[in-house]
Amino acid sequence: MAKIGLKHPVFSPIVSITEGSTPTYGTGIILGKMTKADENLNYAEGTLYADDVIAEYASILTGGTITLGVDELPLSKRTVLFGHSSSTAQDITTMYAASDDKSAPGGFGFIKSLMIDGKKKYKVRWYYRVVFRESQESSSTANESITFTDTEIVGTILPVFSSEIGDAVYEDTVFDTETAARTYLDTLAGVPANATVRSVRPNTRTVVTEDGREYVTTNPTQTEPQTEPQTDPEEDDDNNR
Repeated sequence: MAKIGLKHPVFSPIVSITEGSTPTYGTGIILGKMTKADENLNYAEGTLYADDVIAEYASILTGGTITLGVDELPLSKRTVLFGHSSSTAQDITTMYAASDDKSAPGGFGFIKSLMIDGKKKYKVRWYYRVVFRESQESSSTANESITFTDTEIVGTILPVFSSEIGDAVYEDTVFDTETAARTYLDTLAGVPANATVRSVRPNTRTVVTEDGREYVTTNPTQTEPQTEPQTDPEEDDDNNR
């Protein structure tokens, strides 16, 4: 199996967790255009030696971390992830980061492109509970060459208890087409059908409510009034003759 790409990172805030089942999620969002995902899973390990050899060994998946790279993370999506507040006036959004802001735990998933036996496949990876935080940022002045940099955020992967599968960390599902993979992931995360990579589009405004949900409202544009075409009176006389 060869990994040849990744795309479509989505996040959905956890609304509730019922004991013995996986979380219930709210409205999902597309975080951006994906550049990378560095996944590091943690294992608790134990070894029992007896008669000078290893008699027992156990390894348990306990969680991990993920460093996510996207081309850009809009302010409205930072408020959902990190618990920051924001205000919008005259289509200009300002985000406010405070020391007591708390990141929202949520489900996180994306699509991996694979090559299996010469055929392209699409694997949806879904982490049941992740808490993201902002990463360090580095900026530099412009020079003679162009250097592109992405935006990185770091997530802590946490298990959730499910009576069916135990301490659940993630799930993988493989599809033959990208369309099927996107549909499955968007349904899993509760991403609306009209969601886009960018939160703010021309003639629209994103509103983030106090509970962290994101809504897009349309601002009607002014259109030029329609006027009847002007004709030459002499031309009308000629036509009437």
